[in-house]
Amino acid sequence: MAASLTKEEIAWMMTHENDTRVPNIYACSIITGVASLIVLLLRLWARRVAHGRVMLDISDWSLVIAWVSPT
Repeated sequence: MAASLTKEEIAWMMTHENDTRVPNIYACSIITGVASLIVLLLRLWARRVAHGRVMLDISDWSLVIAWVSPT
């Protein structure tokens, strides 16, 4: 059975009822999205430099599709 809350715990919860982690979640999502796009573009650029033209095989196409598709 769950223990009941103390008065101090209730007071802390009441003073922090408007605390949110939404900005942190947005920041993490944006940073990882931009980082993954940069890595994808660098891979495609490296393939172009190595072969003189854009040569996409199935792994490259699957990476592009995975990056574009919504989760």
